[in-house]
Amino acid sequence: MKRILFLSFILLCVTGLLKAVDPGTKSMTFLNIAPNPRASALGEGFTALADDVSAVYFNPAGIANLKNTQVAANVNLYIASINYFNFQAAHPFGFGTLGVNASFVSYGDIDNYENGQLLGTIAPSDVLASLAYGLKITDKFQAGLSLKYVSEKLTDTYSGSAFGIDLGLLYLELFKHLNVGLVAQNIGSGPQFSQETGSLPLTIKLGTVYTYRLYRAVAGLKDINVLVDFIFPSDADMQTRYGLEAWWYNLGGGLLDAALRIGAKFPTDFDVVSSLTFGAGIRMFNTQLDYAMVNFGDLGMTHRIGVLYRFGDIMKPFEPPPSKEEVKEEKKEEKPVEEEEEEIEEEFEFEEE
Repeated sequence: MKRILFLSFILLCVTGLLKAVDPGTKSMTFLNIAPNPRASALGEGFTALADDVSAVYFNPAGIANLKNTQVAANVNLYIASINYFNFQAAHPFGFGTLGVNASFVSYGDIDNYENGQLLGTIAPSDVLASLAYGLKITDKFQAGLSLKYVSEKLTDTYSGSAFGIDLGLLYLELFKHLNVGLVAQNIGSGPQFSQETGSLPLTIKLGTVYTYRLYRAVAGLKDINVLVDFIFPSDADMQTRYGLEAWWYNLGGGLLDAALRIGAKFPTDFDVVSSLTFGAGIRMFNTQLDYAMVNFGDLGMTHRIGVLYRFGDIMKPFEPPPSKEEVKEEKKEEKPVEEEEEEIEEEFEFEEE
C-alpha cells in the first residue's frame, strides 16, 4: 500500500509542477550541465542512485544516506573552450546532512561587435552557490531541499541573478533491489536582464536504479547498477537517460576498486553514437578518481574529471555488505562444525560414564 501511495504521489508532483509553470524565456541554462563525471558517464541518470556527495546537485535527498564527510572537486572541459569548475561538500549531523555546491563557468574571451565594429572583448561567466539539506524520514524514505543562488554575467552592464530551490525524494528498496527518486530542480523566479525577465530552466526528474549483486564475485566483479531516468523539462518534450555501472572490488592485491560506466541520452540532436557517454572510476582507500567522456557530435568531445575524498578513518577498499544468500550460505557452512562439536562432547560424556 505504501508503494502505491508513493508512486501516486510522484505522478501528482510531476504533472502538477509542469502544469503550474510558464515556460517563458529560458536563461541560466548552464544549470542543466551535470558537473560530476560519474553521473555524466551514466547519461546523467543519477536521480535514484545519488549515493555520494554529488547528490547535492542531482537529488539532495541522497545526502541523507552519507555516513561520513565527503568533498569533491570537478572540472568540465566543455565545448567551444568553455570551462566548468565545481566544488561540493557534505557533512552528516545527528539531525540530517548538510551539503554545499558551488560552480563557476567561464566562456573565455569573446569578440564584442556593435554595428559591425569590433569594440573589444567580453568575458561572460556563470556562478552557482547552493546549500542542501537531506533527512531520513524512515529507514527507506528520504527527503531533501537545496536553496540556490545563480548569477549570469554577459557584459559589465548586462547581468542578472536569481534564487531558486530544488526538492528531492528518494525511496530505497521500493521493490527488491530497486530504488526510486524524484527531484524538481530550479524552482524559482527568473533573473532580470535590463528590460527583460527570464525564467529558470525548471526540470522534473523521475529516476530508478536496480542494483544487481553477484552471489560470487567474478574476477572481482560484484555490483552492477542499471539506471533509467525520465526527464521532464518545462520547455521541451520528455527525455530519457540510461546508465550502466559495473564495480570490481579488491583489485591489485586488495589495494583498489574500479568501475566502468556507459550511458545514453535520448532524444539527441546528434547521431545515435554521439548520444553515448563513457567513463571509469578508481577508488583507493579514501580517494576516488572519476573520468567521463561525452560526445557532442560535430561540436567535439568533452572531458570531465573529478576527485572525491571521504573523511574519517582510512578506508579499506570497499567491501559491500553480504547479501541474504551469502548469509544463509555462511550459516549452512557453520552448521556442520557445530554438529561435529556436539558429537565430540557426546563421545566424551560417554567415555566418562
